[in-house]
Amino acid sequence: STLREHQAIMAQAHIETICNFEASLKSRHSAITALGRLFLNPSSKPPKFSTEVEHLLAIVVDHRTPYPIRRSVTSLLQKLNPDIDDVTTTFLTNASSSNPCCDDIIPYVTYPPFHDLLSTTHTSVLSDFTRIVTSYLSAPPVADLNMALDALRSLSLLFPSPPSPSHINIIEEALAVAEKTLASNTTNKDVLSKAAIVIATFKRTLSIVSPPTTIIEKYSTTPMVAIALLRGFAATYHTDVVESYLSVLLSFYKTYSGFDVDVSTRFYALQGIELLLSRSTADVRPPFLEAAKDVLNTVVMVSWENVGKNINTVLGGLFETIVKILVASGDTLGRTTALTLKQPDHSKGKYKALEILLPHTGPHLLLSTDPNLISVLINTCTGFSDNCNIAADLMIKIMLHLKSKDDAATDWVTKCWATPVAKNLLSPSPRTRIRTAAFILAPLLKASGKQIGEAAAAFLCALNTAHESEDLPPTRDIFQFTPSHIYLWAILETIKIAKSHSKLACTSEKLNSTIAEFLPGETFTNALSHNFDDIRLAALTALTISPSKSIPISPSSLTLLYENLPFSFKSSSPNYLSTLCDLLSSILGRLPKEKQHGFLSFIVNTLITKNLYPSTVFDKETCALHIFNKFLTPPNKSGEFNTSVAVLPLLCSPKAFAAIFSRLDSEWDRARDLASVVMKKIIQLKPSPLPSKLVCPTTFSRALFLASSPRSRESDSGANLLFLLYISSTTPQTFVSELTSILVSRVDAMSEALMNINSAFDGQQLPLAHGLFLALKMIILASNQSADQLKKIFDSCISAINISLAVVAESKDPTDDDLAKGYAHADFESSHQLANANNVTLNVNGGCLGANTSFGGLEMDEEETKRRNGVQRIVVGSWLLAKEACGCLAVSSVAGNELVEAAGGLLIKTLTTLKHQGAAFAAAAALNKIALHCFKSPSLQRLPSTWMEGLLKEITQKTTVHQSTLRRSSGYAFGFLSMMKAECSCFPPTSPLPITTSTIQSLLNWSSPSASQYKTHANRLSLDLENITPIDDDLYDWKCRVHSMNILRLLLLDSTLSLQLGPYVGNAIVIALLGFGDGSWAVSNSATMVFAAAMLKVVDSDKNSTASERSLLSTSAAPAPSMSTADSGVGSGKGGKGKSSAAITPNQLFLTYPVLRPFLLAELKSSVGKGFGSSANMTIYSIMLLLSRLQPAQLDDEGVCQDFIPLALECLCSKEHKLRLMASRALPVIVDSASSEKCLAYVQQILLALPSIDIKHGALMGMTALLGSSLFSRERRMNDDENTIVAVCDLLSNPNNAGLASEGFEALRAMMASDNVRVRSAKKFLGFKFAQFTPAARATKAAARTLVSVGIRTRKVEIIEVALESSHDSKVAGVKCLKKVLSNTDELRGEDERVFWEKVGVVLKGVLKREVNNDDAYQPTVRRVSRCLVMLENDFNLRVGLGVADMEWLWKVSNMEHREVDNVIELVAIAGGVIGERFQEQLEHSGDTRTTSWRCRLSVSEALGRADGFTTQFLDLLQDEDVDVRKSASRGVGYDVVAEKSVVLCCEESGLSTREILHVMERKVRSVCEHLLEYFEGELEGLRGVIGGIDNLNLGGTRRIFEEEKAFMFSESMVGVQALAKMVQRKGGKKEEGGGEEKVVWEDDDLTKLLLKVLSLAKIDPVSFALAVSGSAIFGKFHCLSLYAILKGNIVGVGNEQELREVIKTVIRVEGIHEEIANVLKGLIGEGEEEGNKMDSVNKMLFLL
Repeated sequence: STLREHQAIMAQAHIETICNFEASLKSRHSAITALGRLFLNPSSKPPKFSTEVEHLLAIVVDHRTPYPIRRSVTSLLQKLNPDIDDVTTTFLTNASSSNPCCDDIIPYVTYPPFHDLLSTTHTSVLSDFTRIVTSYLSAPPVADLNMALDALRSLSLLFPSPPSPSHINIIEEALAVAEKTLASNTTNKDVLSKAAIVIATFKRTLSIVSPPTTIIEKYSTTPMVAIALLRGFAATYHTDVVESYLSVLLSFYKTYSGFDVDVSTRFYALQGIELLLSRSTADVRPPFLEAAKDVLNTVVMVSWENVGKNINTVLGGLFETIVKILVASGDTLGRTTALTLKQPDHSKGKYKALEILLPHTGPHLLLSTDPNLISVLINTCTGFSDNCNIAADLMIKIMLHLKSKDDAATDWVTKCWATPVAKNLLSPSPRTRIRTAAFILAPLLKASGKQIGEAAAAFLCALNTAHESEDLPPTRDIFQFTPSHIYLWAILETIKIAKSHSKLACTSEKLNSTIAEFLPGETFTNALSHNFDDIRLAALTALTISPSKSIPISPSSLTLLYENLPFSFKSSSPNYLSTLCDLLSSILGRLPKEKQHGFLSFIVNTLITKNLYPSTVFDKETCALHIFNKFLTPPNKSGEFNTSVAVLPLLCSPKAFAAIFSRLDSEWDRARDLASVVMKKIIQLKPSPLPSKLVCPTTFSRALFLASSPRSRESDSGANLLFLLYISSTTPQTFVSELTSILVSRVDAMSEALMNINSAFDGQQLPLAHGLFLALKMIILASNQSADQLKKIFDSCISAINISLAVVAESKDPTDDDLAKGYAHADFESSHQLANANNVTLNVNGGCLGANTSFGGLEMDEEETKRRNGVQRIVVGSWLLAKEACGCLAVSSVAGNELVEAAGGLLIKTLTTLKHQGAAFAAAAALNKIALHCFKSPSLQRLPSTWMEGLLKEITQKTTVHQSTLRRSSGYAFGFLSMMKAECSCFPPTSPLPITTSTIQSLLNWSSPSASQYKTHANRLSLDLENITPIDDDLYDWKCRVHSMNILRLLLLDSTLSLQLGPYVGNAIVIALLGFGDGSWAVSNSATMVFAAAMLKVVDSDKNSTASERSLLSTSAAPAPSMSTADSGVGSGKGGKGKSSAAITPNQLFLTYPVLRPFLLAELKSSVGKGFGSSANMTIYSIMLLLSRLQPAQLDDEGVCQDFIPLALECLCSKEHKLRLMASRALPVIVDSASSEKCLAYVQQILLALPSIDIKHGALMGMTALLGSSLFSRERRMNDDENTIVAVCDLLSNPNNAGLASEGFEALRAMMASDNVRVRSAKKFLGFKFAQFTPAARATKAAARTLVSVGIRTRKVEIIEVALESSHDSKVAGVKCLKKVLSNTDELRGEDERVFWEKVGVVLKGVLKREVNNDDAYQPTVRRVSRCLVMLENDFNLRVGLGVADMEWLWKVSNMEHREVDNVIELVAIAGGVIGERFQEQLEHSGDTRTTSWRCRLSVSEALGRADGFTTQFLDLLQDEDVDVRKSASRGVGYDVVAEKSVVLCCEESGLSTREILHVMERKVRSVCEHLLEYFEGELEGLRGVIGGIDNLNLGGTRRIFEEEKAFMFSESMVGVQALAKMVQRKGGKKEEGGGEEKVVWEDDDLTKLLLKVLSLAKIDPVSFALAVSGSAIFGKFHCLSLYAILKGNIVGVGNEQELREVIKTVIRVEGIHEEIANVLKGLIGEGEEEGNKMDSVNKMLFLL
């Protein structure tokens, strides 16, 4: 009894959870599972839970119950049958008496126990239910038609046949209602299907048979209804009845399954065929078998080439049904397989059909029928096809079938896959390589099972064979991968994939021996430090990857990691860093516990020493901090190695913590953010004790000093540091109080300083507070603060904003500001006084003080510099104060409702008066946060509405509205957007949003014309503009309208409001088009912006790019077409541009926005029919632009565009070129297949008949657009009217028609005119003489492009030569075309193509020589020709005939213009002229990273690569900022390893003497140490200020506010200097050949004097000196200078420098000095150096090598 009581209590608790609609689905499911255990407990007989069952039944029949819950409860109740029969019967008996609505009935008829009872016992309830649903359907409008038909369909299946007399009336009534529903919904496919099934079921119940012939005749005009009824007939009646009408049904379905039928009807008809044939899949009848074969041949195989997604889906189901019938009949499917394999490779249906056939035919039939099937599948997987996934799935299934049939070793791999996969892995296209490895190689090796080692070995052998063959092109890909690089990557990728899938691969003797053969140890070691990230990561992964985490790393692998892993710690690529961190975590997890700490220590020490030293580069800094951040993150899964615990003590060591701490002041935003995150995690992990940096008193002074800087980089660093000090403080509340007090005094000081400024010079003494606001904002967000504390901060924010507005806002009297009255603050009046103060610096335009333009290009004296610094400090400090104070205001205002109201009002005032866009963004973000808080608080929900009304009032009151202080009313728009986005975020998308909706409507109204303008438009258009609400003339003002339009534009562009603005886009387009004709330019301009924004809502931004263009844009690794396809002709004309798949059709546009079609038609008729004016032209152009961006009309074929066609054709005859152009682009969209021929004939007719040049021009463009579209097939274009071609040729033969010749050449291409015709016309046209830069020049270029494209396709060099020997315009166009083809080509296919392009290169050489020797040489031609020659030689390894004899005229190119120098350098190197003084001088000048472009430096690198021997320029080029230059330099020196390694190798093999090395080193040190003394003095000035205490305001100083940022993020000058030092160190004590020991004598040069001057600064303040020399700006320069001095001889500690020696010893002992700086200082004074071991001590200083 106790057990029963407990069970009852538990059951009741579970029932309450299940019935709780507020509970989560997860908790309700858990309760159902637990209740099931009680009900179905096998160990003891549970009691009868009658009450609980009733509750569960109530849940089942409640229409609010989610389907997953209903399904789970239904499943539980079904398991209890027949135990609950009595309860179910009682429940159902009471159902009809409870007056259920239609929504309540569906659960009854879908629950199986109810289903059975309704059809047997409770037939009266069945009648009642049917009557309820019928009544619901009979009373339109029906809220949920599909739901009601579902219920009626389920009920129709429950009536017995024949029906009882009591049922006949209700059945007939329901039948009539279903027929009425069918007739009134002729296009809704779902409604038609369900209604038709109901009709057929009821008729079968009543024994009524409606012959299909009768249905077809009755509904001949509404095929969708006929198809629905016929489907219901086929699905309901007996197979014998269906068979008797089989031919009729099939004939009708086939009529509507062709291409010329709209998509919906075709889809429905194909579904009907599938349903019809499925009636005979189990018992195949001869008529159905014949029908299946007929459908296969006449429907499926002819329909599957180019179809949409829906059609493809239904064709797949139909094909599967046919295959089932054929298999059941005994067909071997040989013919079906052959038909399927003949389908085009781009057809998705082909792969779907093969996948269906494979289980029945097996792979051997497929491969024997088409031996190239595997190659086709591989190419499909790796190409640009959308069929990649389905082709990969098919290939894997074929692979598994083959393996199961033939499990013998690797035969099945080598026979079919090894060779094609190897060729794809070695492809020049990165996309092809990556997709081959992912989609093909990985599944193949995984499917190999136990033979994975042998299979991988087979692939490696195939890779080696393919690499050694001559089939692969000797070209570089877009990432500068050479064939050798690609081969190495492919080998590593194969090993990596094999080892990741099975540990058997690691122990396979065959695989290991193959690896040893094709990947020697030295090659693999170099791969671990390779210059290419992809290869380096592949090698690291291949070395360490394992299928199981339990397999330990071998000692040899660990040794390789220790040696080479440091070379991988230099990259800022997110993908690279993510992969590297995963590798490191995996390695640590697989190491034995006793080795984990050692390896982790090695990583941390390496990163601290080599990556986080002062003046490090961005890539190293980011890499180290990213790894530390990853290590400090606890693992997601239990059992993984927790690096956060192990790494914490290492990162808290003094050296490590100081290095990370110093990165808080990094000049890179990303690095500072990462450093802050790492520091925060270290503190939150609570190390004991805390690092000394966090408790050092001077740290707070340093943080305060940085936070007071006008440079945002420094103030951000100071704020981050203050926040870290807060979270590490033992008394955080005291810390916040002190910081708030400092803030209050700082704001007061700033206000006082601004009031007392009399000249610009006084601005240098302005204290700044924005950094303190940022720090407090971070503190408030991180922890809760007291209300009093928040109130103090809030008051400071108010004061600060008002102070800043005095400088960076529009002066405005607060008494005239309605918004100001609600939140006036004491400081508001004072800020107004500030704005009106009698000084020249306040309320200035911040834009005139651009960041780097205020000093740019001007030589100023000291006084002018101070004046400008003062002005900049005022303006920059004020807008930063506004920005940070707004952010802090948003988070501090939550302390009280009155604060929220004041904050919101002040932010709105700030937005409407600010003159700085950055501060406006910050204010908008703050207002959004406050609005979010208001919407979530019931007591504050009124505020956003009040604020919105105030904003609307500001822009709509004619008497007070004024022009915006920011462009395009940005301040007002940000205010509206902030509150509307907040409302959208706080409520579900489907819930009403009153503020947003009413605001949008108001903005639309105020964007509308005035009442008088509205009347004029309505009369002009003869249209009732019912969607437009005009503004009364008394209220109308053009400024109000402009503000409203500008705000509407920004709302349209914001993605957050897409759902809310969607219904209004049509109205916005109408309003914009009406605004074009307004007399005010401001209104017309704003209307244009609204129209552009609305266009982005109608069609996506990728509106006119073709599929290939989209691929190239989205994937940098995408291969381009082959050169042989340079003039494919299809879709390459103006009218043939493909549309983005995201665009919509005209029918969809007009259905979505019903107001558009009548308005657009009326506007076109009004504008086109009554002549063309300026505003009319703008309107016509915009409408045609909108239409041209849509998907073609033939895709939905609803005839909605028929009325637009005559108007577009009339626009083709316009005198305005832009209108003709846009009308031609719109034609292929609005013309459907039915009217295409008629439209084309009309265009050709006016071309032949009318004499006007403008009309002929428009006709040519229209004809080109139509023929270039999908309306006309290639065959149709080839059979075009010869008379038209002759007429176009006649036009081109007349020089007076030069203005339309360009379109004439395009028309010939579109009409598929023969190559002879096109070449003949082009040659004749080029024979005419035209002046340069005239309209005829465009036609001349078109003729040249025609010749070049035809010449490339036919491989006739003489045709190209004609284009390159004509006028300047012809040469420019011809060479440009050639260059574009070369740039877009990955490889040359075949020897014939290589020979052809070598001949083209010889022609180009001749062109270049003639151009250079002519006095009127055209520079663009010279530049492009020389680049083409370089590309042919370098990228495609062709020979164009350049030799030493060409040196003289080649050097002339460099005299023309500096831009050609890069090409000349490479051409001279190609010609063999790499020796000579002039060449070396040119290299030194062009390789200077400070003065030349990356293009020049790349050319220098390529040229040096052709020269023998070492040149010191490689030291810079190997670390160039540009990745292509670095990779080119690596190829040039022959070391494909990272810069740190390759620089050392270069130096070691250079053969330079010690004196020569020091000479090179001196030159590098001289460039590194430029401006060292100035930097040092500035840094010391700042550091000495920090020591002063917390009141330091960071005032004065001579540094610019907008300093130049570090130009290079990759180059480390210290690496080159240290590499040269290493050479000297290794040569120390050696004898030169033929002489004694080399003596190096120190010369008293300028570097000596510089070092002594710098060291003498230590006498003033050794502590500041130690900190300055350890800072980022000084470290690298000083280290290089000191290292050079040490190598030349000790200069400190002798003679009169004894005092300086003692000072340096003091500096060395200063806490906080960097370890490496201490080392070089010791080296300078010889401290710790034993006799004869100077070079050993130098070796310790080379910490980067």
